[in-house]
Amino acid sequence: MRKGVLIIGFILVLSVLPGCIVSHSPKELHQAIRVGESITFSIDVFQSQYQIKWYMDWKEIPATYGITSYTYTPTIPDIGTHWLLVVENSVATGYFPVKWIVTVKP
Repeated sequence: MRKGVLIIGFILVLSVLPGCIVSHSPKELHQAIRVGESITFSIDVFQSQYQIKWYMDWKEIPATYGITSYTYTPTIPDIGTHWLLVVENSVATGYFPVKWIVTVKP
C-alpha cells in the first residue's frame, strides 16, 4: 500500500513539472571521435516547453534552439577536447543541463 502511494505521489509531482531532461544519449559523458566521423547527441524530455539550447565550448550552436538532438562532425581544426552542453530551461523548475566531453582525434 505504501509503495503504491509513493508511486502515485511521484506521478503527480512529475505531472505538474513543466519539463526536464529525463535521459540522454550517448550515456557515457566522455566521447572520442575522429575527424570526419559523426556522433549524434540527444535528450529525452518530460513535458518540455522546448526551451532547449545546445552549446559547444560555451558558445551557443546556431539553429539548435528547441531541438532534442545534435549531430557533431568534427573537422581538422576541431582536433582536441571540447565541451558539448545541452540545457533545458524552465522558469518554474530551473536549468537541466547535460555536458559531454568530446575528444576529437586526427
